[in-house]
Amino acid sequence: MPFADNLAIAKDIFLVVGTITTMSLGLYGLKVWKRDLVGKETYAVIRELIKHLHKVSKAANRARGKVHRYEHVLMEPEQAKHFTENEQWRLAEAAVYKERVVDLGKSLVLFEDALLEARILLGSSINAATLVFQANISQTISRVNDYLDLLYDHHLGLGEDSQAVQSAQQAMYPWDDLGDELSQRIAGARENAELALLRYLHRRDIRGTVLKPAEARGELDKWKQITRNRRGD
Repeated sequence: MPFADNLAIAKDIFLVVGTITTMSLGLYGLKVWKRDLVGKETYAVIRELIKHLHKVSKAANRARGKVHRYEHVLMEPEQAKHFTENEQWRLAEAAVYKERVVDLGKSLVLFEDALLEARILLGSSINAATLVFQANISQTISRVNDYLDLLYDHHLGLGEDSQAVQSAQQAMYPWDDLGDELSQRIAGARENAELALLRYLHRRDIRGTVLKPAEARGELDKWKQITRNRRGD
């Protein structure tokens, strides 16, 4: 064949090979881009979910914590004269817990929104990681609501020193060191959920590398001792 024909065929071959190579590189680049995009979205979604997991946990502990006197909103004298001292105390006490339950509800809404985003991106199985945690938060709300029902039962005429009130408070309050059963269940369920979620970020440890396990336990023991000293134990 003439040289010119061979050259034309060679050009056509190089053009086809170049086109195929370009398409292959483009498809590979698109695959890498999609993988990076999903990775970034996964990180952002899981990060938000873990953040709200901790916020709900804190709001739940606060919701059933002791109410301090300064948190009570006192009635105006003109209004207070229509209520006994016990009634005034019950209404003031109930108002604080109602506000805390509302705050917990707001935290739960944000948590559920983050959970939905994770479910859309990663699948419905993501819900399983937080089911036990949500069940324990529901138990927290139930205990606060039981106490509110008692406060709002005006037929009982209960006061701050009533045995029924003190028993309900004891059942609801978390311990100062969060060593009570419900607090431990919430903390355990939160950590298990966090550990399951961190696997999407290719991490297997909750604590990270800030402190070694022995150092972390030492710091925790110090904190517990400080708490005991404050309580006078």
